[in-house]
Amino acid sequence: MNNLTTVPVSTPSHSYKVYVGSAFYDSIGNYLVPLMKATKICIVSDDHVYPLYGSCITQSLTNAGYRVSHIVIPHGEAHKNIQTLSFILEELAAAELTRDDAILALGGGVVGDIAGLASAVYLRGIKLIHVPTSLLSMVDSSIGGKTAIDLKAGKNLAGTFTQPVGVFVDTSVLATLDQKLFCDSWGEILKYAVIADKNLWHLLTTHNQVERYGKEHTQGTSQDLHQLGEIIKRCIEIKSSVVSKDETEGGLRQILNFGHTIGHAIEAAMNFEQGHGSCVAAGMCCIARAASHENLCSAQTMNEIINLVSSYQLPTTTNIEANVLYHYATHDKKRHGNSINVVIPQEIGQVYIQRMSLDEFKAFLSYARA
Repeated sequence: MNNLTTVPVSTPSHSYKVYVGSAFYDSIGNYLVPLMKATKICIVSDDHVYPLYGSCITQSLTNAGYRVSHIVIPHGEAHKNIQTLSFILEELAAAELTRDDAILALGGGVVGDIAGLASAVYLRGIKLIHVPTSLLSMVDSSIGGKTAIDLKAGKNLAGTFTQPVGVFVDTSVLATLDQKLFCDSWGEILKYAVIADKNLWHLLTTHNQVERYGKEHTQGTSQDLHQLGEIIKRCIEIKSSVVSKDETEGGLRQILNFGHTIGHAIEAAMNFEQGHGSCVAAGMCCIARAASHENLCSAQTMNEIINLVSSYQLPTTTNIEANVLYHYATHDKKRHGNSINVVIPQEIGQVYIQRMSLDEFKAFLSYARA
């Protein structure tokens, strides 16, 4: 997938494009010039990603006429907190960024979430650019405007909806992605197939991407890499379609939370030691299992989901007790007073939102684990 393509994202607050291609990092500055008139751009990245791509991005921005600074934070979900946010904000102030300037988030989901939140609250809002470097952030967290930090009570409990001026997805950077993170990311991709696309589901079933890449995902053929690029683009198209209709998760956008009600609970209960994609995968299987028991979805649909998740070497259940899952799930954003919204698979390619009382949800969770 060498040619640069774009996917439009149109929301009430802002419209922008997601640029998808390979090996175009050295041209990002040129693409930004017509999008904004910022004088300064501050790159926010982590200590894993910045040494790999910071210099290249800085040079591209400098060549395009921007004055560039950078902030490097520790990697990992454990650092997506108020302390790191405070550090970023103080550094932005020290660099004297103004409302005309911008933050460029260079990294995976953690960097994108916290840099996005910093852009929303610094000076009550400055421009944001996303340059995702993990498969998961390419297909999910960099699209749609969600920003967040974690609180002690749970994941992503403080944040905003802040749309970027542009998103730049360069698939060539996946060559440096840790194999464990690469495999973990497929949890979110499988989710897209379940909620919206039978054709994508068929492709993922008949052309298992983890098996095709083997132990080293960098060794795929040119055809493999093209197919991976097309899968990424399709996931972006699905998310764009959903968030364009419901920017702030008042209705339709909630379908993107399939697997997350339990997945986020697993993450929090495990102190974020298990990857987000893996937790979502386990959450999808748990939801399907409990939904089948309650006759909310068929046993066939349940088995299709569990079997494909397993074939991608992702977890299909959790050892965390149901009462612990209930505790964390009911402290999540999906709770509404004395009820909670749960996304249920109707069949592959279609889901619906089921509102449950907390007592119903507690009973539902008792059938979730294998």
